[in-house]
Amino acid sequence: DIEADRMAGALFDPAEVETERTVIISEREGSENHPTFVLREEIQSTAIKVHPYHHHTLGWKGDLRTISRDDLWGHYRRHYHPANAIAVAVGPFDPARMVDRIAARFAHVPAGEPTAPVRALEPEQRGERRFVVRGTDSTAYVAVAFHAPAVGDADYLACQVLTTVLGGADGMSMSSGVLPNRSSRLYHALVDAGLATEVSCSMPATI
Repeated sequence: DIEADRMAGALFDPAEVETERTVIISEREGSENHPTFVLREEIQSTAIKVHPYHHHTLGWKGDLRTISRDDLWGHYRRHYHPANAIAVAVGPFDPARMVDRIAARFAHVPAGEPTAPVRALEPEQRGERRFVVRGTDSTAYVAVAFHAPAVGDADYLACQVLTTVLGGADGMSMSSGVLPNRSSRLYHALVDAGLATEVSCSMPATI
């Protein structure tokens, strides 16, 4: 019931938009206090030039400060509807009854038009891209990234296993920045060798 109402009935009250703007900017500024966040954002925008993955999920601070209530409302109306949604049911249930329950809550919501697939073609990277970010922290941080197969590629799972071998079993969580266990190859090669105090490895699932 809550999801069906949120999909079609959000109001975007101007006063609440301003309150949430402050909250999200504060969240972003809190993240900016972590050098690893700054590095991840910079490496993402350096490695990806054209595809929307160039932009961090949290958004650029300049956009967060200037986006209007009407901008948000337009985005909501374009993208928040059943044609862009997937209902997932988990556990022991009767499929027919579950379909009926979902239909009872969502059938009244206009289907909308599916969002067009991303057609941006990322240009070939012809060589190494390198950047340096200066901060106030006296500790040095290094991030290295490589373009990798999409989640639907036949090599994706093999690369995910390789990530686990390099960074530890937590790498299979597919989350970003998970610290590896101490038996991983990178931990032995970098931390045990005294070259680093910590190391992490991840391979996010992307399209």
